[in-house]
Formats: sequence, structure tokens, C-alpha cells
Amino acid sequence: MIDTFIGDARDYNPKKLLSDLIAGLTVAIILIPQGMAYALLAGMPPVYGLYAALTPLLIYPIFATSRQLSVGPVALMSIIILSGVSIFEEPGTPRYIDMVLMTALLSGILQLVYSVLKLGVLSNFLSKPVMSGFISAAGVIIAISQIKYFLTLEVPRSSSVVQMLIDDFNKLDTSNWYSLILGGAGIAVILILKRIHKLIPSYLIAVVIGIVVLLIFDLQFKGVPIVGDIPQGLPGFYAGFLNFDYVVSLFPASLVISIICFIGSFSIAKTLAPKEQSLDISADKELVGLGMSKLISSFFMAMPSTGSFTRSAINKEAGAVSGFASIFAGVFIALTLAFFSSYFYYLPEPILAAIVITSVFSLIDYKEAMRLFASDKMDFWVLITTFTLTIVLGIVNGIMAGVVLSLMSVVIRSSKPHFAELGRLPHTQSFRNIKRYPEAETTDNVLIMRYDQDLFFANADHFYYAIIKLVDQRNPQKLVLHLGAINNIDSTAMDKMKELLENLKSRHVDVNFTNLSWPVRDKFHESGIYDILDKDAVHLSVAHAVLGGNPNIEINITKSKEYSSQTNK
Repeated sequence: MIDTFIGDARDYNPKKLLSDLIAGLTVAIILIPQGMAYALLAGMPPVYGLYAALTPLLIYPIFATSRQLSVGPVALMSIIILSGVSIFEEPGTPRYIDMVLMTALLSGILQLVYSVLKLGVLSNFLSKPVMSGFISAAGVIIAISQIKYFLTLEVPRSSSVVQMLIDDFNKLDTSNWYSLILGGAGIAVILILKRIHKLIPSYLIAVVIGIVVLLIFDLQFKGVPIVGDIPQGLPGFYAGFLNFDYVVSLFPASLVISIICFIGSFSIAKTLAPKEQSLDISADKELVGLGMSKLISSFFMAMPSTGSFTRSAINKEAGAVSGFASIFAGVFIALTLAFFSSYFYYLPEPILAAIVITSVFSLIDYKEAMRLFASDKMDFWVLITTFTLTIVLGIVNGIMAGVVLSLMSVVIRSSKPHFAELGRLPHTQSFRNIKRYPEAETTDNVLIMRYDQDLFFANADHFYYAIIKLVDQRNPQKLVLHLGAINNIDSTAMDKMKELLENLKSRHVDVNFTNLSWPVRDKFHESGIYDILDKDAVHLSVAHAVLGGNPNIEINITKSKEYSSQTNK
């Protein structure tokens, strides 16, 4: 379970140590202001963002397989926390904090359960359009949620985007323009420095500038809110949040966090892994690393953490060669908590809002929507629907709706799969789609059809009527069904297959099958399909079925029937 970490420790040397130290320091410098900003976004005191940046960095590398993934608080996870927990308790209160910690524990346990059950396939649980629509909507919600910090508006918290905009609009006359100017300047500084080079600690520089400007112009006395006291010292062991009355209430949010965290983190780990290490990234072991980091960290007052693409990419570019880079980042954050937290007392909240907003720009993936509009209309509408439902219904309900959309899109696509009438390419024994190859030759009394999807309850009727329609149009004496793309047929489809054969038999159509896979042959044997067919009705290929009786074609028809009829029975 900890093979990767042990292997890295055995091969460690001073050169790797220096690279990891530099990478760890770079990530810590970025993560410290980010962590406080994301804690505020989650409705938590800023120090909890530092706690969430500390323990997970120390735990995750021990159990996981990625050497580049940097875990900790992220904007998406923070807004999910706020949306899922704030409906039960007022953000920032002790009970709310306990519920957030309980959410971290539950989501960690769920990920460990997924690992035990070998559910690493959850990485494919949500389609890319659903994830893109959900994450883009989350980015919009996060950005809008920061308006009140930019303008220092006293408005109630809300998970509804529409309500947030209405509340902000109604309070515009109370705006603090010093806050707006300071926050706007923070965004400008961060974006300019990022454009120069992404390794520049733009967030920390914005924090320093914000504190200096606030102190020079005494903006704290002009209504600009500041972070204030941040408890100094490392988080101690805390189990006071354990309350099993919370489990039922927090389960939906914990489920969403456990799935989104894993899918996002695993995708980042695979994307950033060097080619020689990409095969080492294990989905089930990543679940262990992510689950253990949440479970253990919850007892050290850390809200749910996950992998950050931005920090992971910077971690890699800064030279990280092992998980020790994350551990070093955790050590630097521990030093900050122990000795330097008081320096953030005068940190303006508009600067934290600027950090959040610039962090979520990359979440709004309009390019993916444009690409899908041009290439796949169904996926485009899945993305747009998920985006809209997330905006209207909120984060947790939005992703639940996205899961349903993913499943529905699979069923819809599978219910009407591609099929084709085949013709023979001139002077060959190859048979191709006559719509793709107009030169392909057909015979009046022979219909050749290929069906390109496994058969199950959702498409059994489509299979049946697609064939009947072609038979009605062509009125053939012989039907050859190419089923090479089919590896599984469920009981509903098998019953429909029998119905089809009986129908065609009553029409005196000679039905032949070709390219049957082993599983399909076994299913035919078990269900009695072979008892309905003529003994010479199964062939190795279309060429054998159509050309086997032609003496001018050199085909061993006996071997064809022998091979094509084999089963494991």
C-alpha cells in the first residue's frame, strides 16, 4: 500500500532532496494565502484553511501513488462544503465547524470503502460534459459569491445564485469603494504576475501589497474588513465533532465530495505523471491516499481536501520528484502556523476574494462547450443542462442531476445505436457500409446488415425493428447478420432475437449469422437459438456466408462452419 513512498525513500539522494525542498517551498508560498481564502469561501475561519493545507500534505504521499499531486483546500471543494453544510447550520459557528469536520471524516471513509471494493472505475463515473458543466457552474457560483467581499456588503448567505445577485443589488448603495479598488487591484496584480511566469508567488505578493496598502492608508478604519486574529500554533487532536446524528444529514454532501474529489484528483495525477510513471498511478491506491488524508486530518481540524491542478502543475514544474515535496510543503505551512500566523492579522478580505476569483477563472470551460457544439450536440446539451441545473438547484443537487444525466445519455445512445447495410467492394472479399462506400455492390435477394452495439433491454426493440424495416424495403430471400461488435446479449434482447427469427422464418427469409464472438455463441447455445436456425446458418465471416457457395471463390466452407459454431459447452 505504501510501496511508492518506500521506494522513493530508498532511492533518495541530496539532489532529489534539493528539488523537493524547492518545490515544497514554492507550493507552500502559494497555498498559504489560498488556504485562508478557500476557508473563508467554505464559511470557515481562515485558520482552518491552513489546517486543511497541513495534515493532508503529510498523509497523502505516504499512501498514494502520485508524486506530483498536491492536495489541500480548493475552491470547488469549498463551495460544495458551503452548499452542503450551510443548510443545517450557520457558517462560522462551532456547530458548523464540527459538521464540516464530520463531512471530511465521512468522505474519507467513503473513499476507503471504494478502495476496498475496487471501485477505482468511479473515475469514469461522470462523463466529461457533465463534469465540465458542473465545474463551470461552480466557478460562476464561486465568483458571484465573492461580490459581497469585494464591495463589503452585509448580505445573508445564500446557496441560490439568483438570490445572491438580488441581495447584492439591493445593498449596492452601501458598497465600500475602498474594498472594490483594493480587490480589483489584487486581481490585476495576480493576473499580471501569472502572465509573466506562473512560478512567481503572485498570491503571496498580492497579500503583502494588500496589507501594506491597507496600513499606509488606514483602510481598516474606512470600512475595509480584515482577517484579524489567526490562532498561532499547530492544530491539536480534536474528536469533539464526532456526532452520529450528523451522518444522515451530511451523507449527500460527503458522497458528492468523495466522488468529485477522487475523479478530479485521479485525472490530475494521470495528466501530470511523467510517461515512465503514468502506469504506476493506481486508482484504488489513490483512493486510499485521499481517503486516509481526509480521515486522519479531520481529527486535526482539517476541512475536506483534494488535489489542486494549479498547485500540482506548479509542484511538478518547480522540480518535485517524489511525495517528499508535499511533505516539505506541509512542514513550511507548519512553521507558518507556529511562528508567522500573526503577520496575516491585517490581511484585507477583498484580497482573499481576489485570490478566490482568479483561482476559479480556469474552472469556467467555455471552450469545451464550443467544441461540443461543433462536434457532438448531445454532449453539448448534457453540458448545458448540467450547468443550468447546478446554477438553479445548487452545487449538491446539480452534481446529483449530472449523475442522472450521465446515465440517461448512456441509455439514450445505447437505445439507438449505429447499424449499416453492407455491400461487397468490387474484386474483393471485403464488405463495407454502402453509405460510406457507394461503390459497394449489393445483391437483390441478399441483405447483409451489421449491428454495432451490445444488445440489451434498452435497444432490443431498435434492433428488431431496424431489421424488419430493411427486410420490408428489400424483400430478400437471405439475411446475413454481422454481429462482430456484440459481446453481450441480455435475456430481454435474446427473447427479441427469437421473436425476430420466428418472424423472418414465417416470411421464408433464410437468416444467417457471421462473426459471432465466444460469449455470444455461448448465449446462443444456452438460450436455444441454434435449435431455431438451420444447421448451416452460422459462418465465420460475411464472405463465407455470401460467397461460400461460389465455386470460383476459394473458401473452405467446412472450416468456416466448424470455427464459427464452436462454444465452450
